[in-house]
Amino acid sequence: MLRINNLEVVYHDIILVLRGISLEVPDGGVIAFLGSNGAGKSTTLRAVSGLLPYEDGEIVKGTVNWNDAPVHRLDPQEIVRLGITQVPEGRRIFSDLSVEENIHVGAHVRRHRRGAVQKDLSMVLDYFPALGQRLKIKAGYISGGEQQMLAIARALMSRPKLMMLDEPSLGLAPLLVTEIFDIIQRINQEEKVSILLVEQNALMALSAAEYGYIMENGKIVLDGTCRYLMQNEDVKEFYLGMTESEERKSYADVKHYKRRKRWLS
Repeated sequence: MLRINNLEVVYHDIILVLRGISLEVPDGGVIAFLGSNGAGKSTTLRAVSGLLPYEDGEIVKGTVNWNDAPVHRLDPQEIVRLGITQVPEGRRIFSDLSVEENIHVGAHVRRHRRGAVQKDLSMVLDYFPALGQRLKIKAGYISGGEQQMLAIARALMSRPKLMMLDEPSLGLAPLLVTEIFDIIQRINQEEKVSILLVEQNALMALSAAEYGYIMENGKIVLDGTCRYLMQNEDVKEFYLGMTESEERKSYADVKHYKRRKRWLS
């Protein structure tokens, strides 16, 4: 469904953030997108969702294709109408609106009758029953876990075919993280929504996904099935903490990655 090909992004006409990255999200798939802070993961999502111009960013090379059609020059609302939605890092809910009003915001680009929107409200509350008890409360007063649920529920109201989640576990207790990841997998399986998952919790992300990409300094340095990545010794050391060595190494210092030439045409 989604194909990013040799993408380069510059901020403020001078800062090169993405350096020719390529990745794919198949129909119905769950893809993990891992990397350290500042690697360029969120920039990649903004490039797909059309939000770069609002942060003085620009695609200077490469393409973003959705079902084989280029979308990287479209406005964000047009991209959402095509079926691509983003759940941003930090939730970005409207704290002065009620929970119910926040959910309805997600349907603002739809051209359906009110009855269909109300039906989908029931659908998202089935996934997030805790929100059903908070509908009339201002969103700024609910817990962090409930706010994350609200951000995903709002995105679901646009009836997406691809949902891009940026750090859904950020700042949440382990039990809540497990609950939210279970719901994400249910949405993928029951609603047939493809998932592109940016996540610092590498073990949780690789366990939930089928295929993964690892990014460093604006480049994809490794990709493969999640089973392969979880068995890779360098991935285990750098991301999963499975090493007896006290010294953590950078991918730049691993000859395996220096040898691997993976830039795609």
